[in-house]
Amino acid sequence: MAEQFVKASIQQKRVWGLSSKNGWVLCDSAFFEDSEVIPFWTDEDEASQHCSGEWQGFEPEEISLDDFVSVWLSDLAEDDVLLGLEWDDVLSGIEIEAQELADLYAKHLSTRH
Repeated sequence: MAEQFVKASIQQKRVWGLSSKNGWVLCDSAFFEDSEVIPFWTDEDEASQHCSGEWQGFEPEEISLDDFVSVWLSDLAEDDVLLGLEWDDVLSGIEIEAQELADLYAKHLSTRH
């Protein structure tokens, strides 16, 4: 799943998160105690489907791939925040450490040049 996320986001040159005037969606990890997760999607429509219920008032926000890889991943790694990738309608999906995802990007981006 993480590999698919990386490949799709490289192809599209962006990812999507959910934000509001108060910040980004942040929730407790389903797998790791005392850890928080920010969910991301490669498709705007998939992200927008989650803007209801608890996340009503949030909307999809595009993050360029360059910013995501060069700024977001290092900041999230520093803050020990996990990334939720391509969560489904019941918020089920992979949770991955920022450094692990950064390593996947490094691998895939280095083979493109």
